[in-house]
Amino acid sequence: NEALELISTNENIISGYSRKFETKNLRLNELNENLRKIESQIMEKTQKFNLLSDMEKHYEGFAGSVKYVMQQAERGRLKGIYGPVSGLIEVENEYSLAIETALGGAIQNIVTENEENAKAAILLLKNEKMGRATFLPVSAVKGNAFNEKDVENCNGYIGIASTLTKYDSKFNGVIQSLLGRTVVVSNIDNAISMAKKFGYRFKIVTLDGQVVNAGGSLTGGSQVKGSGVLSRKNEIDSLKEELKGLKAKAAELSAEISKVRAEAAVIKAGLDGAVAEQNNARERQIRLEGEVSQYKALIESLELSLESLNNEKNNIINENEGRKREIEELNVTIKELTVSISYLEEEYERLSGSHEEAIKNRDKLQAEISDKKFEIISLNKDIENIENSIIEIEKQRELFKEELSLRKEEIEGIYLIIESLK
Repeated sequence: NEALELISTNENIISGYSRKFETKNLRLNELNENLRKIESQIMEKTQKFNLLSDMEKHYEGFAGSVKYVMQQAERGRLKGIYGPVSGLIEVENEYSLAIETALGGAIQNIVTENEENAKAAILLLKNEKMGRATFLPVSAVKGNAFNEKDVENCNGYIGIASTLTKYDSKFNGVIQSLLGRTVVVSNIDNAISMAKKFGYRFKIVTLDGQVVNAGGSLTGGSQVKGSGVLSRKNEIDSLKEELKGLKAKAAELSAEISKVRAEAAVIKAGLDGAVAEQNNARERQIRLEGEVSQYKALIESLELSLESLNNEKNNIINENEGRKREIEELNVTIKELTVSISYLEEEYERLSGSHEEAIKNRDKLQAEISDKKFEIISLNKDIENIENSIIEIEKQRELFKEELSLRKEEIEGIYLIIESLK
């Protein structure tokens, strides 16, 4: 029926909501897992960034004298201190090992504004017995221009070291003095070939940190990439950019998680509503079906009672018919007896000698007639009672019919209610 169709329709709606809700939950789990991974990366890279930044801030890896000078400069005891060379230049990662190798110990040289600032720092180191350091006054240090011709056409040529480095233009003389006559090439074979061609007049450094020095000596071997102060600075900058990207991605994921969670909540509300509606429909269906069953049982009982009354009525009618037949038979008998009496009276007149015998016969017949009439009266009384019973049965039968009709109407009403659930 239509109520069952409604339940089936609700099942389809619930199934649809359930699939959508499951899809959203799967997406939420996926997003949360991605966010967890990114947050783990952020934590890991933040720890490394903080560690390296702390090392950079405290000049870890620098000589004690350099650390001391920078600390005193930060405290205001020294003026005109720009910092070590490593802190004044920027180099792309692929060139950092070559540049760091080219600089060598000069990477820790301290750049000052002028000679007086350098002098003040040297006196402080001397007085405090904090060691020695090399200072590069901007006002005094000037680099020589690289004027070798055709070097850029050599195999493996990458560039002059100073051109592979970014720095403030005011430090040009310092950087040129340190890197202006150093060439960076791809590998040791190309470095040796170039050095031979130009008579070992300038330093050549390879990308993996091997060196052909001016004059012809070679320096090289294994070197851990990323272990130097310049590489550390690059790594700090790289980590900073990575963290920026990761945090942006985490923010995007968080926003998407909030969006999907809100969508899931809407779907869940729809699902809960559909389930509640389905439960209500099922409960009402069960309740109405129970009422129908009760009414059907009542109707069956009424029909059985009505059938019983009909049978009882038929039995009474048959009994009544029997009584009427008995009365007819008694009337016939009375008529026959009356005829016999008349005959006896005639015989009495004719036979005077048999007077006493005739009187006895007449009295006997009259008594028999009286008995029969009494029987007729009794039978008539029975018939009257039977007819009253039939009338009473008819009244009960009409009441049962009315009750039966009413219950059938109520059942029809319940079926209409069930169909209205659609």
